[in-house]
Amino acid sequence: MKKRFVAKQVGVLSLTAVLAGMPAVNVLAEDVYQEKVGEVQTEAEKALLRAALNVSFVTEYGENVGNTYVESDLLWPWDSYTFKLGTDYNLPKGWELVGTAEDKTVKCGETASVEILVKPVAAETVTTRATINFKTIYGEEVGKTVAETTATGEGDWTFMLGTDYQLPEGWQLAAGVDQVTNIQVPFGATAGHTMIVEKNTETPDKPDPENPEKPDPENPEKPNPENPEKPNPENPEKPNQDNTNNDDGKTQDKDKKTENKAKTPKTGDDLQAAGTFSILGAGALAAIAALLKKRK
Repeated sequence: MKKRFVAKQVGVLSLTAVLAGMPAVNVLAEDVYQEKVGEVQTEAEKALLRAALNVSFVTEYGENVGNTYVESDLLWPWDSYTFKLGTDYNLPKGWELVGTAEDKTVKCGETASVEILVKPVAAETVTTRATINFKTIYGEEVGKTVAETTATGEGDWTFMLGTDYQLPEGWQLAAGVDQVTNIQVPFGATAGHTMIVEKNTETPDKPDPENPEKPDPENPEKPNPENPEKPNPENPEKPNQDNTNNDDGKTQDKDKKTENKAKTPKTGDDLQAAGTFSILGAGALAAIAALLKKRK
């Protein structure tokens, strides 16, 4: 058994020595065997190396905005390693890739370099928003508005009444109600707010442009141009000149006929008849006078 064991150990050691480029030896002791195996393993480990890659991140203007150095695991002398973006290294924070980044293959024991084209990440637009509801003291909603801004900063943004939002037309802040008009909202947040309002009675009602028959409270005596039958306010006894009788032109035709008749020259027959009537009239008066004298 001892010989077989020794022969077995010697055979293994001799094969290991040949692979390591050393002359084969006959080892009869186990401690010598262990020593030689350790030496062979050390020489083999010296041949294991890493591949390395230097990465530079540059802009399209040639500005360097970051660098990184990465290595592979141990490789055999005949092996290579392929470095990949997202697996072996990442882009600097705040920058994004322009185009594509090709994989880089490096042989064992070597170090390569590569440039990656990047650009700044577009700033995300953050909106700060306040929704304001306008209600009466009875809880009736009479309006709503949304105030918003894309400004950025730390802390709160203040929405101010009269600058960032307005009250509904015809309404005012309710008297005797203590309320906030400058609304503070954290940047990037959305908030809601309620304001108590009441009807503004100091504002007169303006005429409705869609209803011209409604009188104008600022000038009630001014006649409505669409209602010409209304008397002229400057001379109430005189009808408005625009209020002409348009009964199909009958009155105007009658006046024209009278005017034409007056202008028509009289003929000889008309003059003779008038003279006869004058003579008869004079004779009748003389006869009446004679009868009166006889009675006396």
